[in-house]
Amino acid sequence: MTQQTTAETIATIGIDLGKNTFHLIGMDARGTIVLSVRADSHDGPE
Repeated sequence: MTQQTTAETIATIGIDLGKNTFHLIGMDARGTIVLSVRADSHDGPE
């Protein structure tokens, strides 16, 4: 069973910008990570 994360669930967003990658973390009000995304620089639009 999967749980879909909605904008109402995320209370805090953290962004880690690197030279070739970035990480996006979303946490709820309790500090539990509810969203974690890692993308490479070549994953974006061209």
